[in-house]
Amino acid sequence: MTQKETKRDDGANDEAAQLLRSAGALLEEGRELIAKQNYLEACERFEEAKAVYLGFSIMKQSAECDVQIGIALTAMNRYDGALERFSRARDIFEEELMPLNAAVCDADMAVVYKEIGQYQTALGLYHKARSAYSVDNNEVNVATCDMNIAVVYSYLGQYAQSLGLLRDARQVFEDSGLDVSMARCDQNLANICILMERYNEAHALLERARAVFEQSGLLLSVADCEANLANIHNLTNKPKTAIKLFSKVRAVYEQKNIPVSLAKCSMCMAKSYQSLNQCEKAYELLSVAKEIYIAKGLDDFAQSCEDEMLLL
Repeated sequence: MTQKETKRDDGANDEAAQLLRSAGALLEEGRELIAKQNYLEACERFEEAKAVYLGFSIMKQSAECDVQIGIALTAMNRYDGALERFSRARDIFEEELMPLNAAVCDADMAVVYKEIGQYQTALGLYHKARSAYSVDNNEVNVATCDMNIAVVYSYLGQYAQSLGLLRDARQVFEDSGLDVSMARCDQNLANICILMERYNEAHALLERARAVFEQSGLLLSVADCEANLANIHNLTNKPKTAIKLFSKVRAVYEQKNIPVSLAKCSMCMAKSYQSLNQCEKAYELLSVAKEIYIAKGLDDFAQSCEDEMLLL
């Protein structure tokens, strides 16, 4: 090989390395955009990254881009598209002999089926993912699957089974020293207690979870707990107390630029004002939520706001 040919190859290798670094940066940027609930922009970044990986036939990373796009589409209620992405990624992971990555896709698809009310399909996928984690002797991931399975059981009204799974999962997390995962369990336990109208238990569980999140510096998770606490106040006819908490939560979501959570909080706060017959304030909050949903392409949620506004 001549010196000129060597330089040309070196230049090509440098260009390839630069493109792959750029793709990695795009993938990370997309994840950050998902965290900020900027789903459309996130999808654009993932598509750009995927094009680079496909150009180099790096199938694992292209599949990871599809997984991330699926997560964004799920958040936007674009379930058919999400399932297509997860399924495509799963096929690649199976071809690449990566069973744990395939299990992640099963769990992601389970989330979609749970959202569209196909609970038995969701349970089957969660159990499939659980089996893969069991083979790998990954107790924490098994417990995470059990936590998700418990949520589905709660939707089916099987509260005793759901509570038992959550308590067992919480014990695994406790034994593993995973305080935040324990707090996530407490959140889910609280949600089931709310469904069972055991509001005092739910309140105590949310306070315990909130304390862990505060200690861990997870301010958004703290806000999520406080939003649920405010909902309990709504359900127990304490709208004024609910409004104080919702106001605090909305300020966090605004500061952290989490628009969809802000919209959901605004809708709940509107119910508080509606119960006080302060319909003008309720209408204003619903209008804010509606505009956010429209901007984020969440048309179903925007329509829900419109429906609520028509009832005022």
